[in-house]
Order: sequence, then structure tokens, then C-alpha cells
Amino acid sequence: MKPAESYILRQSEPFKSILLHLQILIERTFSKLMLQFKWKIPFYYMNNKPFCYLNVSEKKGYIDVGFWISVPLKKYNKFLI
Repeated sequence: MKPAESYILRQSEPFKSILLHLQILIERTFSKLMLQFKWKIPFYYMNNKPFCYLNVSEKKGYIDVGFWISVPLKKYNKFLI
């Protein structure tokens, strides 16, 4: 199993379910992404460049979905806050 997938599967609930759902949404929405494990968190790469990351903060009770680059997101601007 890849380290990024292992990271997701070893999270406690509800974080694991949320991460799995986010993984499906991201991979279906954006083609040609590669899931890697960088800086101890799952990182998606597009065209060998960082695209977004998933980071669990159990103490604060949330998951960060951080986008590294915004160019591929321009057509989704109406959904971004």
C-alpha cells in the first residue's frame, strides 16, 4: 500500500470517511492527478507540480484541503469561497 493511502486509512472516524470521500471527489473531478506522500501528508500532483493536499487536524476537529495552484480551478470559480 502506498504511504498516502495508508495515511488516509489509519485516521480515526469521522476523518477517515471524510478523507475517502474527498479522495473520490478530487480524483473524479481532475484527471491525470498523482497521489503522493509529501511532508507527511497526502499530496496530489498535476503535471509533476503540487496541486492540492489533505491534512487532518484532530485537535481542532477539521481537515484542510489546500490548493497549491489555482490555474486548473478557474472554471470552478463559482464554487470557490
